[in-house]
Amino acid sequence: MLQYNELAKSPLLDRRDPDDRARLLKAIERKGIEWALTFDAIEFPIFLASSEGIVVRMNRAARDLAGGTYASILGRNIASLGDGELWRSLDDLVHAVLDARDSCTARAIDDHARHWDITCNLCEAEGEERLILILRDITRIVALQESVQRGEQLAALGELVAGVAHEVRNPLFGMMVTLDAYEPLVKQSEDAEEMFSSLRLWIHRLNQLMEDLLQYGKSWQIELVEGDLGDVIQQAIAQSQPEASKANVRVTKKLEPALRMLMDGDRLTHAVQNAIMNGIQHSDPGMEVEVAACRRDGGVIECAVRDHGPGFPATDLAKIFQPFFTRRRGGTGLGLSIAHRVIEEHGGTVAAENAAGGGAVVRMRFPEYNTAGEAKA
Repeated sequence: MLQYNELAKSPLLDRRDPDDRARLLKAIERKGIEWALTFDAIEFPIFLASSEGIVVRMNRAARDLAGGTYASILGRNIASLGDGELWRSLDDLVHAVLDARDSCTARAIDDHARHWDITCNLCEAEGEERLILILRDITRIVALQESVQRGEQLAALGELVAGVAHEVRNPLFGMMVTLDAYEPLVKQSEDAEEMFSSLRLWIHRLNQLMEDLLQYGKSWQIELVEGDLGDVIQQAIAQSQPEASKANVRVTKKLEPALRMLMDGDRLTHAVQNAIMNGIQHSDPGMEVEVAACRRDGGVIECAVRDHGPGFPATDLAKIFQPFFTRRRGGTGLGLSIAHRVIEEHGGTVAAENAAGGGAVVRMRFPEYNTAGEAKA
């Protein structure tokens, strides 16, 4: 396509009447502006590149994605626009299309954990090959797919738990009753006391596992009513206090007033308590677990539980909320998974991260409930 300044110098225009030539140039200029505005209005990032992968044109969304100005991006190779997976994928896609001589697609994740669906098409303009790269942000679609998949897993787990609970809990109860009956009949000795103590400990751990499985897999019909997140947090702290005292860990709170949201109070208390218990279990004696709740921009209220322990290993961050994943000896790996499910039921999100000053943070966010009776987000 000829640029506006090239058209202005075309011999074809020199043959026209001056007034006609001026009107035509004005019309061409207007059409060029309209085309540029339309191109910039497209919400998907679009790059037009040469067969060498050099950027020759882009829209506003593409400039925002690359983090530069039109002049600073124009003429650069696609691969040089960034160091992450997204830019490597774009460069690979360019080469794949040139090799296949056909359209190709790919998926990639950028440095901000956004998922992108990328399409690259080959076309010809005035005898030169051009590559059109179109990116679609599919982060929310991926999240929805993962949510549906988790729902299917939960349904299957719920059926499994119902059978396991019937087959396992009754024998466990029988084992405990038998143990109580035999203990007085056995000659008391240090070895016998140690044996009975160990048996009771293992039965208790099996019972705890069954309780966690029931909590995670049970189908719940929650009824959301207006409530204050601060009240939920204080109740969760109170319920965690026996474990905190036993571990010699102090639980502190810093709460903004009137954090109104729609909630199932009992379920949400259980979720927050699980996050607090996780912090306690990863703290050394004398340490502190901090619980803070406040408002954030965009009609969001946040509850953050921070400990001062070793933090999450970087390789584990993506698995923290997966069922049965744990690095703690004796843990079931279901505490944070249950919290994750409950928070999602409340329309919220939860993330695990390491604090800049050390320790781990579990950050829960929920839509705030405004005085008009509607969720703000």
